[in-house]
Amino acid sequence: MNKILPNLYSINNIVDGKQSQTTFLIVRPEGNILFGTSSDISAYYPQIRELGPVIAILLGDRHQGKGEILSTSKHLNAPICCSKIESKVLQKSGVTVDNIIKYEQHNLYDNLEVIPTPGHTTGALSYLWKTDEHKVLFIGDTVVPINDEWEIWVNKPHRQKMKETMKLLKKLDFNYIAVNSFAVTGEKVIHLTHEKKMDCIDSVITKVTDKQ
Repeated sequence: MNKILPNLYSINNIVDGKQSQTTFLIVRPEGNILFGTSSDISAYYPQIRELGPVIAILLGDRHQGKGEILSTSKHLNAPICCSKIESKVLQKSGVTVDNIIKYEQHNLYDNLEVIPTPGHTTGALSYLWKTDEHKVLFIGDTVVPINDEWEIWVNKPHRQKMKETMKLLKKLDFNYIAVNSFAVTGEKVIHLTHEKKMDCIDSVITKVTDKQ
């Protein structure tokens, strides 16, 4: 486990010589939150427990809810949570979601906001965590930094939704972005000035437009 920012940890594994998805953990007095993935993080259960109880495992999309997610939920005694759209997909693969998150922008906890970000998948959610001067957007793999460029994976029918998502992100107040994709090169949690944030979003909009 690596401490990235105050009360923010990342967990990474190497499987068959390849990097797995990154699992993030935020530590809060009200209960810790795990931004779950399909990765096997069992080796870190003792360290996670030492930091306090995990009250929820939040999924951004269906790709994070496979693999070892049920085992993680069981061992940490933490409910799996995601949107209804993604939960229906996961149910078909044998993963039961404990709590459905409303698919609208709202505060899930005092300092954690839910942001619908469809495009990569139809029911994808991102989460905005604000603490002191750090405002971290956990965006899953909606956008992925690879070799100093922002890459996207979006099917043709979903490209317009992705453009709308990017326009929404322009309005959000965040200065860090946390990406959990195995394809990331470089840092998983990236500090963004306002200018860099706008450049990132505009570059994604351009890529989506060029693909249409």
